[in-house]
Amino acid sequence: MLSTNVSRPPFETSVIAASVATAIAHSAVIESMQPKVLVLFRAHQVPLLLASSLFCSSISRLILIGDNVCSQEASLSLWSCAFSSQGFELHELSVQYFLSQPVCNLLAPFTKNVLKSGCTAEPLRGIAESAQFFDVPEEEAVFMISRLCHHFQTHDYQPRDVAIVTVSPSTAVATQMVAEKLRQVGCTYTVWSLKNLSSSFCKILVLLVGSGAPGSDLAAALSRARCAVYGFGRLESADESCQNVFNTAHENRRAKPALSLSCVRHPGTIVRIESGNDFVKKLQETGGCMQPCGAKRRCGHTCPEMCHKGDHPGACDRPCLKHICSRNHPCPNKCSERCPERCSIVVTDKLPCTHTATLPCYKWEQGYVPVATPLSAAAPVRRSGALKYKCKIPVTVNLECGHTAQVSCFERRDSKGTNGSAFGPISALSLRQYKCTIPVMVSLPCGHATRIPCFEKQSTVSASASAFKPPGVLAQHKCVVPVTVVRDCGHRLQIACFENRLRTTTAASELVQRGERVVLPSCRESVQVTPSCGHTKTIQCCDKAGYRCDVSVLAVRPCGHSCYVSCGADRRVFPPCTVQVSVVQGCGHSVYGTCNRISSMKCTKYVHRILPCGHRVDVPCSQPSPQCRVIVSKLLPCGHVNVKPCFASADPCESRCGHVFRCKHTCKLACFSHPHESRCEDCKDKCSIS
Repeated sequence: MLSTNVSRPPFETSVIAASVATAIAHSAVIESMQPKVLVLFRAHQVPLLLASSLFCSSISRLILIGDNVCSQEASLSLWSCAFSSQGFELHELSVQYFLSQPVCNLLAPFTKNVLKSGCTAEPLRGIAESAQFFDVPEEEAVFMISRLCHHFQTHDYQPRDVAIVTVSPSTAVATQMVAEKLRQVGCTYTVWSLKNLSSSFCKILVLLVGSGAPGSDLAAALSRARCAVYGFGRLESADESCQNVFNTAHENRRAKPALSLSCVRHPGTIVRIESGNDFVKKLQETGGCMQPCGAKRRCGHTCPEMCHKGDHPGACDRPCLKHICSRNHPCPNKCSERCPERCSIVVTDKLPCTHTATLPCYKWEQGYVPVATPLSAAAPVRRSGALKYKCKIPVTVNLECGHTAQVSCFERRDSKGTNGSAFGPISALSLRQYKCTIPVMVSLPCGHATRIPCFEKQSTVSASASAFKPPGVLAQHKCVVPVTVVRDCGHRLQIACFENRLRTTTAASELVQRGERVVLPSCRESVQVTPSCGHTKTIQCCDKAGYRCDVSVLAVRPCGHSCYVSCGADRRVFPPCTVQVSVVQGCGHSVYGTCNRISSMKCTKYVHRILPCGHRVDVPCSQPSPQCRVIVSKLLPCGHVNVKPCFASADPCESRCGHVFRCKHTCKLACFSHPHESRCEDCKDKCSIS
């Protein structure tokens, strides 16, 4: 066996085996070894131009081993030349150790005998058929290839396991179309060329057969597939050798070609694909079938999403399956949410007092409520603090006064000074703890009878019975029986009996000091009064003392105008007079206004006045003459003219000096501030008047 890294000739040998590339590179080594037999493998790769370098004078037998179905140029290949000559013997291997039997059957049109596979075929994942061809338009073929490759990717086939090859005269355009479609569906497989594929094998071969596809290219591609072959495209437009391959694939199937794909999540679900439209209707873009996922999550629920691969998307929204209390109440939250620390489910249970209470479950567990029947031994004991629940169901109890009363259940327990854990029967309820409010008839010191609450009645039966109420209760009770009294004015009034007693008692000074002296309300009886003016009117009795006649009468004001006033009103004070009058003022002008304001009004008529400067101005008659604001030109001693209002002074002069210095420059200072003795601002020379 001749290696590619031979540096010096070995000892003489009779048989040399080498690849074509090694034999051409080391032809001098082969010549020096003088072999009798030369065995060349990969002989189908030998160009005819280099064939002469493979032969030497000592060779008596030449054995070529090559692939007869690989793509080649017949006119330039040594292999084709050997086949066309009459001196070479042709021997085809009948057993193939790399290809499965379905692939060997497809190569039958290119071999004399049907090859037999000597290897155990690896079972396919996600698909039942190992060889299938579809006669569809090119656009549909590209779509079916992309979806089929995506299906293989979901079943964990790696890019090295699947080879996508275009068999078409326009290979570049077809390759670009398939690569773009694979990218759109998220498939990471690579589109191979025949040249790159010829040196390696793949498990699954996916073919895009274009119009006019040559059979030699198809055979070369088929020889690289170990397990399965799937072709799509215009099969009818391929050459005759390609048609033989397609007929071989379909000879045992009379029905329409189809693929039986199994779902990655549901292996038992078989989806039959006969066209590109079946990929859209029967499979999702993610590769799953159209059934619900149904797989169990970590939480125990089944996934409600449509069939998918990988982790389950989103959080579980099903009800939580956990129990959160000793009563085995289910968690009210969603499975993806945290379980609450306290169980808030409403529970109705029996109390030791035989009544029932309805409260949240956590209060029963935390000792907020005394429980008559204890929880199971497995229940956690979480008692925290004293019992706080009070049973408020009304019960009937006997009072010491002999009456019965409706009280809350917890009140009868507290009446004996017991805590909430003592629930013995109680025959009577002490009046110290409960006041009987049933009305009873009693006689008051005033002689009237009235109804008062039982607990206010002073008992005289026994000392023990009187112990619950201090003496003098009836004496302090206010009798509200109405009695009739005569006022100082002679009218009658009904008041409560206790008010009359407080008003007529001899200890009035003591009552006044205690603030209990009763003052009768004002008398509201209607009476007629006639003042000295003679007018009669009906008023309330309480208003008679300070009444003044309010009848409207006509009166004359001091100004001479008349108005209506109340008869009893003070005539020295009248309301302001609003009569419109006209008055001639001292200036001779008339002023109009109300009588009460005419004396303070000023003349507002405009008059012409001559100012001391000789200018005329229009001003209101009552106002003094203003300053003259007429703009005039004034000649200053310096010879400049200053334009200012008439009342303003002309000094100082605001013009520039303008004097010419000895240096011929003009003075730029203000006229009133320049003494003509400073330096010239332009040349910094002493200036002087020229």
